[in-house]
Amino acid sequence: MTIAIQVENLSKKYWLYHGERPRYQTLRDWIAGVIRRTSRPKPEEFWALQDVSLNLQQGEKIGIIGRNGAGKSTLLKILSKITEPTRGKVTLKGRVASLLEVGTGFHPELTGRENIFLNGAILGMSKAEIKRSFDAIVDFAEIAAFLDTPVKRYSSGMYVRLAFAVAAHLQSEILIVDEVLAVGDFQFQKKCLGKMSDLSRDQGRTLLFVSHNMAAIKYLCNTGLYLHKGKTKFLGSADEAVAKYSQEGILQSNQDIAQMPRDPGLPLWAKIMEITLINDNAIQPPLINSKKPLTVRFHIHSDQDTAAKISLGIRIQDSIQCLIWCHSLYEGKLFALKKGMNYFECTFDPLRLTGGNYYLKCWIYSAIEQATIDYLEDAVHFMVYDIDPFDTGFPLTQTGCIYDVPYSWQIIDQAPCS
Repeated sequence: MTIAIQVENLSKKYWLYHGERPRYQTLRDWIAGVIRRTSRPKPEEFWALQDVSLNLQQGEKIGIIGRNGAGKSTLLKILSKITEPTRGKVTLKGRVASLLEVGTGFHPELTGRENIFLNGAILGMSKAEIKRSFDAIVDFAEIAAFLDTPVKRYSSGMYVRLAFAVAAHLQSEILIVDEVLAVGDFQFQKKCLGKMSDLSRDQGRTLLFVSHNMAAIKYLCNTGLYLHKGKTKFLGSADEAVAKYSQEGILQSNQDIAQMPRDPGLPLWAKIMEITLINDNAIQPPLINSKKPLTVRFHIHSDQDTAAKISLGIRIQDSIQCLIWCHSLYEGKLFALKKGMNYFECTFDPLRLTGGNYYLKCWIYSAIEQATIDYLEDAVHFMVYDIDPFDTGFPLTQTGCIYDVPYSWQIIDQAPCS
């Protein structure tokens, strides 16, 4: 297999200036700047990338992940030859098509039609190539009605559709795509993911894809590069890279529950000190197997002995909505508390959640006082790593599902053919 991209010990350094950076315009300003230089603090070194190395085979699809400022975009800019590395070497075999920022290579005063030719030329397409692909580009971008409108009147979504369409139809060996797809709507994102998958599978293009959408990374890429503060944290399979990135993010999010801020109006004579998750015989796993039962254990400290008047509640949420809600009060279960530490458990059958990040809301409620005693808005984060909970062979994230419920089909009646 031919190596398409070879990166050796790639590093990029920038200088951070604290305060106003001097801008010399005349000889007098320059001399005055030299005189004052001794009193001005020296700029600070910042390494956006440090000794990153990787080899990509032709047709390989790599997802690059990491927090903001990890060096992802810097790496793509160096590979796209927009910026030079401070040290290290990059070898690219083949033509490169890059989509890094919305509207890159577009002239706002020109129409969509004119910008297709301009952007195609910037990406290295000949006029004959652009003409051959013109109809396909317009159809993919879905901008036929606005083809002769200046792009300065386009929305950001229209910009992205047109820019991606041009880059995708360039007969390049390497396609580099940054997070710009986040601007598009869901249907367009799905269309782009399908197009990138087809280009890699059918045409053997090498793909570098930066995204914060972990499901898209796992669906599209076979290799993952996890960057942290400019350094390679992990390089291997996309599934492992996503798991490590998500696991570390979850561990950082799960701070000391006892010290979490509460609403100052809560009585707090009973307080949640800790929440423990038990799953697949493991305690406090940040990664949850959705096919195994999940136990949520409450560690509650009470300042007093109480009668059986306490109920406990749990909500399991994703970033958008509540998925599972349970409250012992509505099951007729009220608990007594003893002064000191108390422990309670709620066990769920296999959740059958699709792959992704989730968190718990937890609370203590007094049925007699009809008041919330303690409440945690964002108690514990966890990640479901199994995106095919029923072993169907079809990852549910491809269907757009968030939460899956078991179901079955049956024939009620059939009429014979006439």
